[in-house]
Amino acid sequence: MEPACKKHAFSLVELMTVIALFAFVLSTTFVTGTSMIKRYSDKKSDFRVEGEVENAAAWLRSVITRALWSKSDFTLMVSANKAESWMIVKWKTTGEQEFWNAENVTFKTAGNATGVFSNYSHRYQTLTPAISIIVYYEDDRKTRTGWAISVSGYGYVSAYR
Repeated sequence: MEPACKKHAFSLVELMTVIALFAFVLSTTFVTGTSMIKRYSDKKSDFRVEGEVENAAAWLRSVITRALWSKSDFTLMVSANKAESWMIVKWKTTGEQEFWNAENVTFKTAGNATGVFSNYSHRYQTLTPAISIIVYYEDDRKTRTGWAISVSGYGYVSAYR
């Protein structure tokens, strides 16, 4: 006669250990996920501000590239008041204007009360004068800066902290 097969089951200690490990993993994931959601959804977070600065710099790069390809000149106007947040490109051949309005940041440049005007010449591939744009944002009721966008005289656009 064959011996009876023993049924194998998990003991209470083994089950409690597995449940404790699952609880630890889930709580760690929840805490990390909550902080990531807050980081990405907060309009004044460093991540969102940096993204907006990079987008504004990419827009300026695309404007300069289009001017080269279409052999067009333009005037770039940037707000000089910390309370405003716009950049305008006015194409000289067509008279059309393109706007960049920032959502979470404000721009400030050294210029007169109405703004800074720079002219781009496709013939010489230069922007006169070159500009540096300081980017401001509010964080917990404090006005902070840390980013800047600079456009060299040769149309090279860089965003940096």
